[in-house]
Amino acid sequence: MKYVILIYSNPTSRQIWDSVSNAQRAEGLAAYAALNDALTESGELLASEALADQGEAKRVRVHEGITMTTDGPFAEAKEHLA
Repeated sequence: MKYVILIYSNPTSRQIWDSVSNAQRAEGLAAYAALNDALTESGELLASEALADQGEAKRVRVHEGITMTTDGPFAEAKEHLA
């Protein structure tokens, strides 16, 4: 079984991150690094990558053999994952 860990970011969460102290940031980053190291050492981490900025997003859809590409982000998207 495979799982995906997504770290969600939006303007509000970014504002909160920017408002915390350097010590709190270091603590948060250390927890993230520890998780990353543990998953890597156990062989469970297959890939770790950031998604492109949502302003650069493209949507590719194939329907009945026709490929359609449109610019994003999209009004119907309730969340943007980063």
